Amino acid sequence: MKNTVNWNGLDFNSQAEVKIAEALDRANIIFFPNTKIRLTTATGRENKIVNFVILHRKK
Repeated sequence: MKNTVNWNGLDFNSQAEVKIAEALDRANIIFFPNTKIRLTTATGRENKIVNFVILHRKK
């Protein structure tokens, strides 16, 4: 990733994302930053990158 901000070995796109990660970390919430996902859209199957995938109550 280009121009990323590293925090605890994880790469983020901005300092704002790091602040979110810090808050999630303080709350002991499991999260995955800058994750690639595959989903169905109106135009078919596509790959996307989401800023955070957050697990809440093991889901």
